[in-house]
Parts: sequence; structure tokens; C-alpha cells
Amino acid sequence: MIRVLHVDTGRVFRGGQRQVNLLIHTLARYDLEQYLACPEGSPLAAAASKAVVKLFPLSKSNFMRFLERREIRHFIEDNRINLVHAHDSHAHTLITIIKAKPAPALVVTRRSSARIGLGSRTKYLAHNIRYIAISKHIRGLLVDGGVPENMVTVISSMIDFESFRKNAVEMGKYEAYREESRKVIISGGAFDHEKGFFDAVRAIQRLSQKRKDFVYYLYGEGTEEKKMREYIRLNNLTEIIRMPGWQKTPAEYLQGGTVFISPSYEEGLNMSIVDAMAAGVPVVVTNIEPHAENVIDHKSGLLFNPGDINGMATAAGKILDDSNLASGLISEGLKVAERHDCRRVAGRIYDLYCELVACRD
Repeated sequence: MIRVLHVDTGRVFRGGQRQVNLLIHTLARYDLEQYLACPEGSPLAAAASKAVVKLFPLSKSNFMRFLERREIRHFIEDNRINLVHAHDSHAHTLITIIKAKPAPALVVTRRSSARIGLGSRTKYLAHNIRYIAISKHIRGLLVDGGVPENMVTVISSMIDFESFRKNAVEMGKYEAYREESRKVIISGGAFDHEKGFFDAVRAIQRLSQKRKDFVYYLYGEGTEEKKMREYIRLNNLTEIIRMPGWQKTPAEYLQGGTVFISPSYEEGLNMSIVDAMAAGVPVVVTNIEPHAENVIDHKSGLLFNPGDINGMATAAGKILDDSNLASGLISEGLKVAERHDCRRVAGRIYDLYCELVACRD
């Protein structure tokens, strides 16, 4: 019997926590017991509690989690946990300092596109950890950082593809768009510099100087939000650009979109693109390595160079003008999205669990 402890230290419910929750619920169909360590009272704890045997309530601060490592070790030993799966960087650090006996197999999902620094090499190399890289790009960063190639398995993030398709059939347009007489361009994510959303605002401004048949919905929050809102106000763009805040359910807010734009400079994989494809929305994305793993230019999406405001605006305009182009991109995008379905991806993760636990027995 595989007894796996999932560890996630996130205090809010963002992309990483959505992945953990979906994995836990999809793995429930397999012959294993699942446990979860996450911050007490977190949205993930509430979302996943009925799908796990027990919850371990982590403290909310890194320092306090360090102090409670003995309690975590006892939890692992008392419940005979034979595999620990860390889902974020702080969880990764935590599992390397817990010395349970017998030692469980260790799995870390790596999502970040940051390179392994000299100060963190010990954490990555000294604990016989098996890594799940969510993209070939992330796998390359791990190997470049010194992780042996045979310790890294590429398994992408996942979506509930059936849920997206069901929404597309049953919901039609997202409620917020039903009163719009214009076409809907959408972006969503964390408003950090590397995500490039300020570029997208400027591209939308450029596009609005040529046409008035669209509105732009920019979902999310983050460090650049204030700057973007001020720019929108000062440039009289409030009739073109909407910023509704962070939304937990992309399967809903993507419905009825005409174009999805991702202007990122850096990504691990970028599941927002896959979400849009699953919802039947053609994508316009930066030509960076992680995006190119899912988007072939003029086949499953349109590519533009990072920071190219004109290129972004031109690509979005092409889709607004050409329904045949849009239909072709939607058809190919659905094929890409289906490859990320949770039933396929969770099956690969379960196979990895079986391999690692069998090696320990």
C-alpha cells in the first residue's frame, strides 16, 4: 500500500494549490492512502480535506514550520507514510530536514523557472530526491543545476479537461460578458514584472487606436496592479480594459472569450494557456521555450517576441478579423489541452509513486 503525504505551504489558493487539489482528487481512484500537510485554515485544506485520510496543520510561518519538524516526523512515522511529495519550494526545504525512520521516498514537483543557486545546491542534490519537472524547460534547468538526468521525470501540470468542455457546452458566455456587445480579449495571472501584463495593457492601447470592437478583461492581482490601474486611468482606457481581480475558476471566466493573451517573459509551463485552449479560446503568447512546448505558431496559437507591443497587438487583431484562423487554432488547441487532462497526468504520477515505493520495499 502506498501512503503518500502531500506537502504544500501555500496560504492562498493559486495555481500551485489548484494543481495539488486536482491531483489529490484524481488520485483518489487509485489504491493508495493520501495525507496532506498544509497551513491550518488554508483554502487547500478546506478543498482537499474530504479526499485525504488525515490533515497535518502546518504553521503559517517558515520559522514555526522548522520548529515543528519533530511533530511532522512523528506524523510520518505514526501513519507509516512511505512517500512524501513536496509541491512548492518551502515544502521542498521542509522535507529535507525531516529525518523519519524508515525514510520515505521523496518526490518534489518543480514549477519555478528560477535557476538553482549555489546556496541551494545542497537542498537539490544531497537527499536522493526524485523530481517531477512540469516542462522540458524546467527539466533542463534542474539538470544544468547538477541534478542527475535519471532523477528528473517530465510530467506536466494538469487540468480537468472534461470540466472545461462541460462548461463550454452548458454555460455559453461567462456571465460578465453577456452584456458586452464587443469581442472579449482575456488575460489572467499574477501581476509580476516577468509576466509582462503591463506590456499587454500597452498593446491593447495600441490596438484600440485602430478599432473599437473589443474589450479586454485582465484577471489577477500582484505587485504591478497599482501601476497598471494608474496607467489605464491616465490614458482613458477604462472603457476598454476591465480588471475584475483574481478569479479561482478559469473554466468559467474563459467561456465566451475571443482571444487569450499571455505576454510572459518567463514561465515554468504556463497552464493559463492550456486552460484557454481547453475552453476553446485561441491563444496569443510570447515565443519563449515553455510556451513553445504547447504552441506551434499559426497552428495551435500565434507567437510574438517578448516585449513586442506591436507584435502582440497585430496577432490579437488577426484573430479578431479571421474566423477561419480562429477556428483552426481552437481545434488544434483542444488537442493540446486534452494531453494535460488530469486522468492522464495523475496516472503517470501514480506510476512514479509505484516505482519509488517498490524500490524501497
